[in-house]
Order: sequence, then structure tokens, then C-alpha cells
Amino acid sequence: MKKQIGLGLKVQCLDGQGGKVSKIITDPESHQPTYLVVKRGRLHIREILVPVSLVAEVTEEAVFLNMTRETLVGLSDYEYTVRKGEYQKPLIVGHPRPRYLHYPASSKGFMVLRQRNVPERSVAVEKGLVILDSEGREAGKVEGVIVDSRKRQGRYVLFRRVHESIPRLIPSDLVDDVTLEAVQLRIGSEYVELLPVYTKRTARRRAKEQEHPLR
Repeated sequence: MKKQIGLGLKVQCLDGQGGKVSKIITDPESHQPTYLVVKRGRLHIREILVPVSLVAEVTEEAVFLNMTRETLVGLSDYEYTVRKGEYQKPLIVGHPRPRYLHYPASSKGFMVLRQRNVPERSVAVEKGLVILDSEGREAGKVEGVIVDSRKRQGRYVLFRRVHESIPRLIPSDLVDDVTLEAVQLRIGSEYVELLPVYTKRTARRRAKEQEHPLR
């Protein structure tokens, strides 16, 4: 059955709420979702990588994980900080009236970098990511991803066109590429307008089609 993993959707563990979905990490070649990024905390925010295989169920209200909150907290962060070199605070020169700051030479090579715990070239799909048609024109913005909850595969990208209140569905095989800047489609604007709208009735019908395929 196909389920919508909405960006911003609550995440429920076996023993309570674990956070919210902030990103969906996709494979650069198959465009299939491989990880969810679960955002936790308010003051001290963490973004935790959760393999899609650990998703037990998806409803309109939440994504349910087959793990406890303690297990979730023990998973790897989406990004982590790497510090290279030695840092020394600048020294105040001049007494009693300071004249300038002296920066130690050892601090010149100091760097703070952000690195990610996902395979190289993986792409993070976030809410609001721009969708471009085959001519490079903006077709809308990402709302979420529809997945087959049994096969753990992405089936559709849920997106909203400008000036439209009801989202539409893009079949995953119409996605040509996903980058940090946009989702690139294989179709032009005249075909984007024909893509089906997404409603509860649409979801139920397509789930039934998945369970009873045409012969």
C-alpha cells in the first residue's frame, strides 16, 4: 500500500514521539528514498539518520518506527562537525589602552567543517525544494514522497503547483535528476498540468490498484 511520508510529519517510536521528518535522503541513481532525517529537540537540535527499512507504518498523522526512542537517539547524526588544526584566541595588544588584536599564526589553518553520514552524491529532499520541468521552468515545490510501505520504495513525489491548493503526484519514473537545488522532470509543462491531483480518494484508489494490478 502506498503511503505519504510528508516533510514535517511526526515520528512515533514504540514508546512515544521521536521527532519530526525534516528531510528525505534519496539515492542519486534510482531516486529511491534511503533514509529519513528525524529532527529532535528545540534548544539543542539534532538531525538523526533513520534507514527507510526501519519504518514500520505510515499514516496521515505520523511515521511509525520499529524502535524505541533510546535506540533512535543512538543512531548517527545526519551531519557532524569536524575541526582541523589548533585554535588559539586572539591576544589584546596594548596596556592600559588596547591598540589591536594579535592573531596567533597557529590559528590560520584552523577550520570547522560540516560533513555528512550519507553515501557520496546522496541528495536530501526537503519541503519547498523546487521542481523543474524538462524546459527548466518551475513546475512547483515538493511537499513529500509517496512510498510503498511494503516494498519500502518511492512511487511518487508529492508537489504543489503555484496558485494551486491541492497537491499533485509525479510518478518516480518521470524524475530525471535530483540535486541540492531542484528536482528535474523528464516532461514539459503541458504534461505537468495533466498530472493527477492527490486526495484521500486518489490515495485509496491507487492503493487498491497496487493490491489488484490490471492483467
